[in-house]
Order: sequence, then C-alpha cells, then structure tokens
Amino acid sequence: GGKEALALDAVPTLGNLIGRPQVWIAFRFNSDTSVTEKGAFVDEILLTKEVGTPPVITHTAVTMATQGTAIPIAATITDNGTVTAKVHYRAGGAATFQEAALMAAGTMYSGAIPAAAVNSRGVDYYVSASDGQTTTFAPAGGEAPGSSGSAL
Repeated sequence: GGKEALALDAVPTLGNLIGRPQVWIAFRFNSDTSVTEKGAFVDEILLTKEVGTPPVITHTAVTMATQGTAIPIAATITDNGTVTAKVHYRAGGAATFQEAALMAAGTMYSGAIPAAAVNSRGVDYYVSASDGQTTTFAPAGGEAPGSSGSAL
C-alpha cells in the first residue's frame, strides 16, 4: 500500500470542487475474484481542509467627525483573491448596524458613512472584507460591543 492524495481543484471527470458547499467522498473496492483472502482494509484516512489566507485590513480609525457630515472611510485590504469590502455603521443610540459598500482602486478601498448617520451622539462603525471563504473585520471582532470605532 501507499499514500494517495486527491486535490479537490482537479478531480478526474468532475473538475474543480473547491468552493462547493458539500463534497462527498466515497471509497470503492473492486475484486477480480482472483484473491480469496479477507477483504480490503483501510486505515489512516486523513481529510484536511485548506483555507486560503484571509483578507488583511489596514485601517486608521476615524475619531473625529462633524454632526450631519459624511465620514470618509479608507482602508488598505490585501488578499490573494477577489474581495468585497463594506463599512458597517450605526448612528449613536441606534441598535442595529447598516452597511455601505467600499469601492476598490487596487488594494485601496474607500467609501463613506452617510451624513444622516452622524448625529449628536456620534456614530459607531467597523470595516469588513470577505474573499468568499473568510471574512475579517477592523477592528477585530466587528459587531461585538465595544469593538467598533466611534466618532463625533
């Protein structure tokens, strides 16, 4: 016996299975009836999942803002694939976050928190970046209490 590896990006007759929500793996043993000993034995099966590098966000938090004025948001985001980036924000005193897309120019992503969200109680926000496999946040933790940047 020996070790055999199967890469899911080039499965014979099926092609690339990476990114599919489910992949089923089966083991099939055939005999030509020339061997009459006990059946096939399998041990030490190892299945691993390799996930690419998550997006890395570099962002300097905005700490000052003017009530009723949009807040520009900029971040440098690097990844080995295509990234979707957003700024999640809530007006001071609001319970839920809203979101706005950040537009890419190379690795620089920019957008704004709308002026209507910047009230006398400030605004909370965080930035997210997703490559379709992993989502990262700046500051780390995203929507967790106390983890977002605040400005007023």
